[in-house]
Amino acid sequence: MRLYAFTVTVAVFILSGCGSQEYVPPSRRQREREPQAPEEIKHMTDYSYGGNIYRDPFLRPGARRVRARPDDEIPIPDPEQLAVRGVFTSGSDKYVLLSGTVDEYLIRNGRIYDSREREVPGIAAAVREESILLFTDNDTVYEFPVPEE
Repeated sequence: MRLYAFTVTVAVFILSGCGSQEYVPPSRRQREREPQAPEEIKHMTDYSYGGNIYRDPFLRPGARRVRARPDDEIPIPDPEQLAVRGVFTSGSDKYVLLSGTVDEYLIRNGRIYDSREREVPGIAAAVREESILLFTDNDTVYEFPVPEE
């Protein structure tokens, strides 16, 4: 009896379930809508930043502003404005990372390179256990202590 009641219920549900509504695919529904008028574009007023009269917050205190330079020109750092950020060793080679007011520099094999891997002329370097030495063309030697780990 239960099987008969279940079968009848399912048959009635299947035959009367969908009704007479026609299924319309989504792409057809979208075509039937009325086209909408484009929204007006709101123009923002021009904004100019007036903070260029203040000190650049990303420069260290006492650092000088540097003018933009052509891409071909290699920046020569001011050794007094450089700071040692890290010393790395790879096998027998030692690398020193320096940061300046203009650029980041890397000492590798006694030569100093800028962030674009170009050798900086006029400066040579020596990496010792306790200090880093920079030698300039005018025979000035700058010594930087190795930072503690």
